[in-house]
Amino acid sequence: MILNLDKIIAKFVLLLFGLFVVPFASQSQQTLSNDSLEIVGLIQQAEDTAEANLNAAYKLLTRAKEQAGLQGRPLLLAQALYSESYFLFFQGKYDQIITAMDQIIPVYEQLHLQEDLIKALNRKSLSFLYLNQYKPALDGFFRAKGLAELTKDNKVLGALNSNIGLVYESLKDWESALMFAQISLKYKLAELDTIGILKSYANIANIYYYQNKYSDALQNFRLAIKLADNSNNEFQQASLYNDIGNIYSSLRNFDSALYFQKKALNFHEKHKDERFVEWCNSAISYGATLIKCGKVAASRPLIAACQSCELELGELDLLKNLYNFRSDYFYATGNMSAAAQAYRKLNAINDSILTNSEDINNQRLAIKYEFEKKAKEDSLQYQLRISQQQAKTIAYRNKMYLTAMGLLLSLGVTFLAYFYINRAQKEKRRKELEAIRTNIASDLHDDVGSTLSSIQIISGLATKQCGDNEQLKQTIGNITELSNKVAQGIREIMWTINPTQDTLEAVVAQLRKIGTDLLEMHQIALKTTEQISNPNTTLSATQRKELLLFFKEAINNARKYSYCSTIHVAISDAQGTFRLTIRDNGIGFNKKKVVLGNGIKNMHHRASNLKGAFEISSKVKSGTQILLTFPLP
Repeated sequence: MILNLDKIIAKFVLLLFGLFVVPFASQSQQTLSNDSLEIVGLIQQAEDTAEANLNAAYKLLTRAKEQAGLQGRPLLLAQALYSESYFLFFQGKYDQIITAMDQIIPVYEQLHLQEDLIKALNRKSLSFLYLNQYKPALDGFFRAKGLAELTKDNKVLGALNSNIGLVYESLKDWESALMFAQISLKYKLAELDTIGILKSYANIANIYYYQNKYSDALQNFRLAIKLADNSNNEFQQASLYNDIGNIYSSLRNFDSALYFQKKALNFHEKHKDERFVEWCNSAISYGATLIKCGKVAASRPLIAACQSCELELGELDLLKNLYNFRSDYFYATGNMSAAAQAYRKLNAINDSILTNSEDINNQRLAIKYEFEKKAKEDSLQYQLRISQQQAKTIAYRNKMYLTAMGLLLSLGVTFLAYFYINRAQKEKRRKELEAIRTNIASDLHDDVGSTLSSIQIISGLATKQCGDNEQLKQTIGNITELSNKVAQGIREIMWTINPTQDTLEAVVAQLRKIGTDLLEMHQIALKTTEQISNPNTTLSATQRKELLLFFKEAINNARKYSYCSTIHVAISDAQGTFRLTIRDNGIGFNKKKVVLGNGIKNMHHRASNLKGAFEISSKVKSGTQILLTFPLP
């Protein structure tokens, strides 16, 4: 087991006893007279001295009680008894605490000191819990809880709900224990009580552990250890490390178990004198895990060190763990006599636990009917609070959902409006641009074209009229040739800007025409292969211009340098990619021995402008092949 009942409650003692630190800051201080200042001073001095010297603090409280009794000051006597009960807790004198609280409670009731009354009822109930007397413990806790609900003190309500949960946990009523532990956590979260939250997570983890729900237990222990790390609470850290290690040991994850248990043991070694019982618990856990994973020799020093634990451990569960550890060790080392002795002690402990279990079972049956109504009422109130919280959460989520949906709808409408307006504007600009391009092409054809035609006609007539003047004929021939080149350039420009020539089908037709015009006069045959699946694909003006110039450069290079008789041109548009292959049957060349000229560089540049790729391959006497690919729109 990770923590037995006393161990669990001990983890809460400092928090619960913190309630007594300010007993004179409430209504009670207003009733003090100057004659009683000495008694108040003794009590305060005892509280200040307690950490350094517990015996000295106890003596100071004894003097305070004596003087309060002699002066007939019941309230001061009550405060001294209350402070003294703090020290009695650590001595395990629970019967004396109950007797003291029986003296205190009537005083607080008579003076209507509700806060002090709640603290006294809580302390008395805790004492009953330590003595395994669960019915009077629940009586006191529920009464204190009712008073605390009137004062609406969330911190006190968190502690009281936690204690009620501990009672049900001792009775193995896991459902009720978990419910009150979760209610306690809610109050502590509302108060931002870090230590209280930490202990609630640890308590919830233990409830899951006792039910063998290891995953849930680990999850809550990790939340607790995170808070302990942030608050630098080393004692809590060590306790939680040991608990986590025990879970991993139960899961037979021995590497993780030993890691956490060793961290806990290292801390408790440093504080062995002041917290010997916790050291014993940590050493037994670590040693038992060593034996489980076969490291028997490593556990030997702990067997010797834990001999004195038997005298100090009064808790049956811890003694059971000790005798289990011893019997397993001696059995593993072959010392059957020592193992048998440990087994006998273990059986005796088991018998005592069985007897206690029978007593607990009887108490469970007695409590079931008397407190079932209270537990159900608390459960209903808890579920109501949860439902209200969930309703608020759902309402908030619905509000956020509607807000988000409204925002998304607004964004959607805005986007659609922008999309349609933008598309309309683009379409408008496209039509305007097409109109401009059509006008330019028409003007070029009508004005520049007609002028060039006139120049060509006039130059032809001039040639006939120049007679035998060869020099004049040559000059007029140059004019005719230049005008033909300009006319050809104008026609290409007109083709490029004419919107009716934007389709892939028109582009291929133009390439075919250009190839035929360039090769026909040089007696070079042009053979074309076309596989166009989407002839209406639109190319931009830039794409058409770069493609046209690339094609002319490639055809002219082949015409000038390849000495070929045939050029094959293959065009396709498969998978959205334009593919142009130009292959000749000329002499070819060796790329390693030939310096490529500006024509090849120009083709690389135009392929780059097309965002495409350009390849050239050639073999001597086997011709040359040029490949251009680029993505279509």
